[in-house]
Amino acid sequence: MEDDLDRWVSVDDLEQMSSGERSWHAQIFESYDGYPSLERLWKVMDELWRELNCVLLVPDDRLSELLRALCGK
Repeated sequence: MEDDLDRWVSVDDLEQMSSGERSWHAQIFESYDGYPSLERLWKVMDELWRELNCVLLVPDDRLSELLRALCGK
C-alpha cells in the first residue's frame, strides 16, 4: 500500500516524510480504506495516546511526542 500513498498524500509531502512516516500513513490508509472518519481519527489518536503512556494531568515530553506523531513531524 505504501506505493499507493500518492493517492492520499501529495508527492511534495511524501518527499518530506521519512520511511517510517510513510509506512505509518500507509498503515492508516489501508486500515481505514482511505482517510479515516472523524470518529476513527479519534481512535487513532487514542491508540497513540495509550502507546505513549500519556497522562492528561501531567503534560510532559510524551504529549509533545504524541503531537509530533499525529502531525507527522
